[in-house]
Amino acid sequence: MKMIHPIMTTLLLGAMALVAACTGVQVDSASADKFKEGNYRSYSWLGAPVENTGGSHDPLYVIDPALRAAVDKELASKGYRQVASGGDFNIDYQFKASLADGELSSTARESDNVYPYADAPAMVNRRTDQALVDNAYALSGPREMNSILLRFSDGQDQGLVWAGAMSKLVENLNHENSKKMVQGINTAVRRVLQSIPTAP
Repeated sequence: MKMIHPIMTTLLLGAMALVAACTGVQVDSASADKFKEGNYRSYSWLGAPVENTGGSHDPLYVIDPALRAAVDKELASKGYRQVASGGDFNIDYQFKASLADGELSSTARESDNVYPYADAPAMVNRRTDQALVDNAYALSGPREMNSILLRFSDGQDQGLVWAGAMSKLVENLNHENSKKMVQGINTAVRRVLQSIPTAP
């Protein structure tokens, strides 16, 4: 049985917890100290690119080429050279679609209660604002979240030398905008790779 590396677990759980509270892209990365020690100059992708041969609308078919292009661009700007195989370090990633729990705001709890909480502000001659209640319930339910865990491993011993997590709540599950998704990935990759030093 293969154990999950503690760095990856911490990054993924931390990113998921922080993302649950906002709709922007959340990034988190491990320290680059171990990566710096390797004096890496070249890299290879461990897996082959994902090809959409069946015309699927799965977000992975947008994410894979966009992620690879964004990582390649950022690493090239730092002086790293991509090679087909046998790079000084290897890159792979995990993509995960999950649900993040929502929570009702205190205003919604107070408005949906026939007998308001004792500390609720007094509202004389006011009825419950049903739109407020309906919107709060609609927005408080579970939301889909896409997460990517980017991992760099040593080319010789395959040991993990750096990891970065990127997560974003899916704003409209039925109408995912591919252009917006690519822009979000570009921004997230730029931010998550900031700690990676330039090539020696």
